[in-house]
Amino acid sequence: MAEATDVVLVGGGIMSATLGVLLKELEPSWEITLIERLEDVALESSNAWNNAGTGHSALCELNYAPLGANGIIDPARALNIAEQFHVSRQFWATLVAEGKLEDNSFVNAVPHMSLVMNEDHCRYLQKRYDVFKTQKLFENMEFSTDRNKISDWAPLIMRGRDENQPVAANYSAEGTDVDFGRLTRQMVKYLQGKGVKTEFNRHVEDVKRESDGAWVLKTADTRNPDGQLTLRTRFLFLGAGGGALTLLQKSGIPRRQGLRRLPSVRPVLPQQQPRNRRTTQRQSVRAGFRRRAADVRPAPRHTQRGRQTPPYVRSLRRLPFQLPQARLAYGFAAVHPYGQPLSYAARRLGEYAADQIPAGRIA
Repeated sequence: MAEATDVVLVGGGIMSATLGVLLKELEPSWEITLIERLEDVALESSNAWNNAGTGHSALCELNYAPLGANGIIDPARALNIAEQFHVSRQFWATLVAEGKLEDNSFVNAVPHMSLVMNEDHCRYLQKRYDVFKTQKLFENMEFSTDRNKISDWAPLIMRGRDENQPVAANYSAEGTDVDFGRLTRQMVKYLQGKGVKTEFNRHVEDVKRESDGAWVLKTADTRNPDGQLTLRTRFLFLGAGGGALTLLQKSGIPRRQGLRRLPSVRPVLPQQQPRNRRTTQRQSVRAGFRRRAADVRPAPRHTQRGRQTPPYVRSLRRLPFQLPQARLAYGFAAVHPYGQPLSYAARRLGEYAADQIPAGRIA
């Protein structure tokens, strides 16, 4: 017999936690069940070690405002992203003020900085600064080509560089670093206090939609083969990262066209002494350009968390790098704390050919 509930959230990350809080704000009477395969929430992609924590607020992400073919930089996309992040911050601040979150320790002030080399990139950054400076959300952004000034912002990066190499940077003191793991745990704790049922160590094996539109989920306890649980719900949210791929395929929902992406991961190199002389000099988040236009990897990024995250693209067994039209691949963090590979999520995409990948999107 299936257990009835109004909402099922699959995956114990920031996406499920945020949606759960929003639903409790709007419909406090709804019964919500959150299912997580691991023993606690925020152990994978939402873990602080597995994402940059910048909130992608458009302060240092240069790809949000590329140089157009006409030589003009359009700030519209960057503005839209920055506005969304500010809405998120306002939402979190409201939850803290109302006592629904314990405190604001999950968000900290950390300057964001863009650093570029060579004359073309320096000219671009100057143009970007000139455009962004006129916008309210970026009015406090600073720009400099002075090596001494940039060294004040980023002493480790500038140390030992060729004095004849053109360099430019912009700097935003209003940047933040968000610990999405801590935020997720605070949100889920609040939800549990509001009667949300959390099922840990539980894996969703199958999902089907009935004729009346309701979803039926078959789940199993990862510690007990006999621990079966069937849920019936009218609203289902899949926020399970790579683990959602098989569930999307079983759901039978239509595929979306025109969106595709390679899964990418970043090996994490933890700093064992986070307050030593080097890390005390690295007090900002920095992003820049790739060296070659043909390089498909994400732009290099340094963070404040005592580690460097050199990006690379994980090779897959059966997924070609040139995905066919109208097919979608999913991106997800596949690194556990301290650099251990997250084998479960990393294997998921490799088990399917490109034409088997369903449509949808997992952030």
